[in-house]
Formats: sequence, structure tokens, C-alpha cells
Amino acid sequence: MNEITVACLCDPNESHPPNESRHLAGDVVRFRETIDFRTAAIARKSIAWLKSEDPDAGVPEILAMLSEFYLLHCIESWTLCDAKGKGLEVNKANVRAYVLAKSDVAFTLADFADDLYTEQVLLPLVATVRSSSPPTPTGASTSATNGSGGSPKRSRRSSTASTPTVATAPI
Repeated sequence: MNEITVACLCDPNESHPPNESRHLAGDVVRFRETIDFRTAAIARKSIAWLKSEDPDAGVPEILAMLSEFYLLHCIESWTLCDAKGKGLEVNKANVRAYVLAKSDVAFTLADFADDLYTEQVLLPLVATVRSSSPPTPTGASTSATNGSGGSPKRSRRSSTASTPTVATAPI
């Protein structure tokens, strides 16, 4: 299943048509069943761009970028309507205005999309990163030696007992 019902996305400041109230049942958001090549390529290029802009960007930044990407590029339809009851087009501007502006709903949708697209987007990206990593040298050991050529000697265990520095006998 590629749809989820979330809290009403309508702008609470907008009026609704006469005799209509905000739909308390919420809005249904449907994501694409699969991501086409172009959209997946945009995700990959976005990650490459993020890494070039911020070489220190780690996994949290990449996952956050992917979550936002899913919301901006992978919502197929929704039940969101404008103040006159006309369905709103799914586009980046509306996603920013109605979804990303409400962090609680955005997190719910992003988590849903993360689960939906993990196998199709995230796992292939991880495989690509692993296979494109430069090989690491596996030459001679870099461990310290004791100079004798044999195995290093173990150091003695430190004592856990303490020596009192003040007399402890009763006076």
C-alpha cells in the first residue's frame, strides 16, 4: 500500500466553502508505487551535490535530504483542497506550503516514504557507495612491536587496592 492518511493539511487560516468544515478525518496522501529512473537519478545526484557542498555531511544529513526529496518528488496525489473546495495540484510549492510547513505531518509522511522506498532507493545507493569506495591498503601490520620480533608482552595488571595515606586506626 502506498497511501497514508494524515492530519488535515488545509491551512487553518483559510476559510472553507459554506456548510463545510475542515475534514477531520484528515487527508489521504498517495506516493508513487515505484520511482522511475529519472527521479532515482535526481536522488543520487542530489546526494553527490550535498557531499560536494559539505564534505562533512554524514548519514543523518543524507537521510534527511532523502526524506525531503521523497516529499518533493514522490507524492503522486492527495485529497488536499483549497478554500473553495478545489483540489490542489501536487507540486513543489504546495508540498513546501502545506506539508513541509507542518513538521509533525512532514515527519509522518517522510517516515512512511522512507519505509516505502528503502529497497528501491536507499539500498542501491548504499551498494553503490560500498562498491565505489577506494580499496584500503592491507599491507604490513601497523601494530606496535616490542622489538624482539616475538609477540608483544602483556603489561601487568594494575592493582585495585589502594594504600592509605593517613592512619586509619582508631584513636
